[in-house]
Amino acid sequence: MSKKTIAAILLFFLCAADTTIIPLQTRRSTSLTTPNGVFDLDQAVVHSVATRNKHRRNLLNWRKNTGLGGPFSQSSKITAPALIPGKILERRQIEPLSDVANNSLWPGIISVGTPAQQFVVDFDTGSSDLWVLSSDCQSDICSVPGRSRYNVLASSTAEKQDNQTFSINYAVSGPVYKDTVCVAGVTVTGQSFGAATTLSVDFSDIPLDGILGLAFPALNSFNETPVFNLAYEQHKVKANQFGLFLAGNGSELFLGGVDSSKFKGEVEFHDVFNAGSLGFWALNNTEAKVAGEEVVSDIVAVVDSGTNVVYGPPADVATLYEKVPGADLFMVEEGSSLYSFPCESVPSIAFSWGGKDWAIPTTTMSQGLTEEGSSQCIGAVVGLDTGLGDNVWVLGDPWMRGLYSVFDFDKEAMGFATLK
Repeated sequence: MSKKTIAAILLFFLCAADTTIIPLQTRRSTSLTTPNGVFDLDQAVVHSVATRNKHRRNLLNWRKNTGLGGPFSQSSKITAPALIPGKILERRQIEPLSDVANNSLWPGIISVGTPAQQFVVDFDTGSSDLWVLSSDCQSDICSVPGRSRYNVLASSTAEKQDNQTFSINYAVSGPVYKDTVCVAGVTVTGQSFGAATTLSVDFSDIPLDGILGLAFPALNSFNETPVFNLAYEQHKVKANQFGLFLAGNGSELFLGGVDSSKFKGEVEFHDVFNAGSLGFWALNNTEAKVAGEEVVSDIVAVVDSGTNVVYGPPADVATLYEKVPGADLFMVEEGSSLYSFPCESVPSIAFSWGGKDWAIPTTTMSQGLTEEGSSQCIGAVVGLDTGLGDNVWVLGDPWMRGLYSVFDFDKEAMGFATLK
């Protein structure tokens, strides 16, 4: 799907609008599935590499910003960045993976500068940076028709940050600016952000102009205040929390509160691990369950809307699938352990913090057939060493689609509610 199509689907919100809701373009109901219903291994590997690199950069930012060691017990050693295997890059050059963007992003529209320059960005709870493409990026990837690029000379409120640059995952880099930013009617001034002058080939099929991170400030690449936190400091939102509704239709980000029309009952809150000082939206004392039975405990769970599967340490994921009737190890590819299960018997896999069991919906548990005509489906729970620690899981959008999520900076807590 092209950026132009996404922009046409999304509702357009001017900065003067009286709203704190931004609609998000919805992905397909299955994350890594080709049009013929078969699991796309290449996309899965690309996404695994991107996830490891993303959280590697998060750990580096955290260490730089806090001066402390690894935030999780096993993360004091930060490994070198992972690379997408050459065989996959070769195949992508022949047949681009055009569904990559639809399967790992939740885009919406923001504006930067005075007068406003509009951009389609991904909203990501697993990072804390804002960056958009720069008009100084002249590569073919940046020049794709329909992409928007930030022109500093066209903004009367722009301020270049001298001698400050950014680099994220060796894929995006450029100078740092401060300017006015508007998201869903919420306008902040003096917002730090990156203007990307270089962009890797991995973005060639992604119809985006940038990313807006919603995690804690400790993960920020510029050691500056992220967009939502600055909005609260400048009294532009009523509450220091935001809500996320990710679904087949009507997905939205609600700034400064929650949209009670999307859920029923009370919100079940839990304290963020180490009071949010780590930067991640993470919860400890997590249990993973199969059909209501606890199979893995003492988990630290990072909730990350920028991840299109649920990742767990390979040993834990193997233990989990041992409890799933008919499950088999499909393959181990580039460090990712992939499992299959009978398509007609979708397992109930849930996570709990001592309250309700919050399950992965049956509609998002399958990532496609193992092969055309097969009765086995690839599971949305994948074994992967993300580099965050031996007991750390990353709960991505297959799980988040089963509930309404609330992220509260004042309480330093996350909340979950039952969808209507």
